[in-house]
Amino acid sequence: MKKITAFLLALVMALSLAACGSKDDSKQLVGTWQCALDLTEKMDEEMAANLGTEYTSEVPVSLYLTTVFNEDGTFSMSPDLDATTESLNAYIQALKPALVELLYKEAEDRGMTRDEFDSALADSGLTVESQVDSVLALFDVSTLLSDVESELDSGKYKLEDGRLYLAETDGSFTQADSIGCTVSGSTMQWTDDQGALADLETELGVSPDLSWTCLLYTSPSPRD
Repeated sequence: MKKITAFLLALVMALSLAACGSKDDSKQLVGTWQCALDLTEKMDEEMAANLGTEYTSEVPVSLYLTTVFNEDGTFSMSPDLDATTESLNAYIQALKPALVELLYKEAEDRGMTRDEFDSALADSGLTVESQVDSVLALFDVSTLLSDVESELDSGKYKLEDGRLYLAETDGSFTQADSIGCTVSGSTMQWTDDQGALADLETELGVSPDLSWTCLLYTSPSPRD
């Protein structure tokens, strides 16, 4: 859990450094946007390391981020707790067959057959599946996400000349920390053409070129 939490924190911290648009088009961003970050490959790597064997999940897992751009030039970024919790829980439950096999393998390494292992557990009123359920219950998704949420960012944004800048204050925007962006209708595409989000790919296995979907425009919309 500590490794997974650290991984998610590093991901969010990298995202909070920079971000998109075109000259004088800040109003195009005003609203609520969501991005799904595919963490499956990295999570599989972490699980394989902990299981001591190769592991490829049949269930993908994503961290869903929500960014709200306000008309006054402020923004806030937070995880979509409901969507991310659902995704993480589905991924964790998909671990069950692999963990069952791992327990049987450990029993076999100790000289027990599968039937003997099942019988030994049954004498204590247990099954392999119940043991695995106990392990999976240790994954406290709500605590993990609360740790991630504590690291998310808020501040000021500026959309200018095809660049989006995110910073704590107006005066701290820098070109080096901006990324390219296009906005088309309800879709916003980030393009990390200067490497501001390179850590997403080099350390976390997540493409720094991200696609966001607008979930909610302000009403009345400043786009009008």
